[in-house]
This record gives sequence, C-alpha cells and structure tokens, in this order.
Amino acid sequence: ITAYFIKKNEYMKKVFLLLIFPFMFFSQNNMRFTYRYDFAPNEFKKDSLITNYMRLDTNGYESNFYNEVKFKVDSIKKTSNDIGLIVKAGRMDKDLNYDILKNYSNKEVLYSTKFTTIDFRIPEREIPIWELTNEDKVIGNWNCQKAKTYYKGRNWTAYFTSDIPINDGPYKFWGLPGFIVEIFDEDNLHKFFLIQIEKIEKPNIIYPPKNAKTISYE
Repeated sequence: ITAYFIKKNEYMKKVFLLLIFPFMFFSQNNMRFTYRYDFAPNEFKKDSLITNYMRLDTNGYESNFYNEVKFKVDSIKKTSNDIGLIVKAGRMDKDLNYDILKNYSNKEVLYSTKFTTIDFRIPEREIPIWELTNEDKVIGNWNCQKAKTYYKGRNWTAYFTSDIPINDGPYKFWGLPGFIVEIFDEDNLHKFFLIQIEKIEKPNIIYPPKNAKTISYE
C-alpha cells in the first residue's frame, strides 16, 4: 500500500510539473508521443474504420513516426524471431510498414519502407502550407488552435498547441508553431488523436539501410 501511494504521488508530481512548467518538461528532448490512428481501408468503407497506434519519438533534433506493433515485431526478429511472440505483439495493417524520419534543421522528411525484400527510401522537402484560423478548442489539458491545409490530395484540419514547444506532428505533418494534437481529413478517412506523452531514455530513431533504393514520391 505504501509503495502504491509513493508511486501515485510521483505520478501526480509529474502531472503537476507538466501542467505548470510545460516548456521545462519538453526541453528534456527525448520524448515519445503516441497517437491513435483511425483510418478507412478505402474510400468506399468510411463506416468500417481500422484503429492502430502510432508513435512519434523525438530527440529535439529529429523525429521518427512509426507503428507501435511494427516496432515490437522488429525488436523480436532481432533476437529470437519467435513466431509465438510475434503473434502476441499484435496485428498491424500492412500499409503501416514504414518509418517517417523528420530532420528539423534541414527540413527534410525521409519515408522508408520495405516491399518484399527490397528497402526503399523516399526523401521529400515538401512541408504542408498551413492556414491558421482564430478558432480555439480545448483538447484534454491543451489549449489548441485550428489550422487547415491541402496536402497530398486531401483537405486537412489540425488542432495544435503552443504549450508543447515542438513544431511536429503525426505522419508527414509539421511546420505549425506548436505540436499537433489532432488532425483529420475532410472525408474522415484518416484521423490522428494524441493519447499519451512520456519522457523516454532513448528515442527510436530509425534510418533506412545503406543499401536502400532511393526513389521519388511520384
């Protein structure tokens, strides 16, 4: 019982510090943001959304966006390749087998994935062009501002907060004066919701293999 209350008090202290001194908390660089990602398998199945959980790890200089189950499966394959453990790791949609590396200084997005046995890397320098609005919204503990963009053939609405001093967000979305808490397209085929924030010892920053083939987005 004593251990429980000690642990609870430590948790409450962290929450208090996060609410009162957000910049101090996030200036510690190594952070992990977890998003719930709801998406339709295709535009004809808008009512049957699939849910996956995606992570955004950052060290303050670059970030990596990846699927939570993919990370677990890749970690298992590096050690035992145990089929039973791989199955227990969970299910991942095949379209989420990628890593998205953002470099904050050179403004580059590097999309890497594998098709059969071939590794591919797709470098991009296209940052969404945002239109900021005066509309505000409280999401959880965050005071958020609404922004819009047309990106990759879709109209998107995002809510970001300047309380998190990181100009980043899920997938290839970044470039706002704050952190993206929620973003979705006008057809509700893709929705990202920030559900967890934690400080970590070492972010999972994945670079494509040296032998990966470089191709264009087109």
